[in-house]
Amino acid sequence: VAVVLYTSGTSGSPKGAMLTHRALIASLEQVAALPTPVVSSGDVVLGVLPLSHIYSLNGTLGAVVRAAATLVLVDRATPAQSLRRIREAGVTNVPAVPALWAAWSVLGEFPEAMAGVRLSFNGSDALPDAIGARIHALIGVEVHQGYGLTEAAPGVTTTLASTVARPGSVGRPLPGAE
Repeated sequence: VAVVLYTSGTSGSPKGAMLTHRALIASLEQVAALPTPVVSSGDVVLGVLPLSHIYSLNGTLGAVVRAAATLVLVDRATPAQSLRRIREAGVTNVPAVPALWAAWSVLGEFPEAMAGVRLSFNGSDALPDAIGARIHALIGVEVHQGYGLTEAAPGVTTTLASTVARPGSVGRPLPGAE
């Protein structure tokens, strides 16, 4: 066991999920096998999500370490402060959650701050279609979706595994997932 992370407790109280080193690495390898690189060595990835959550711990930090990319940690920032950090640091890859995407998308500096972003991703909950469409219209980059769970370390599906990302879809299974 490498780490014990607590689930959201959607079917009762949160429970500790025991994740092995192999499970963490397997999840990273599944994402690395996608046709579109999620994190490459030249990427600068935003780290605004709590590292106590699997999406941030392995889905973001793990992917950054695997690719020898750069992680820009942002601690307790407001949406406006994190947008400034994205712009200042030259962030190319933005993993976030619906509440943050919604907050960013209504700020005037959003398009300029996101100008260097090549890949954006939403997780932890569904991104409303209207917000995804607004973001795409403002910055010309689609917010990719995914589905995962703590026990899967975290990835199961993603629109990055699909030939066409349909609104409302979490995509297709990652390579090796059934």
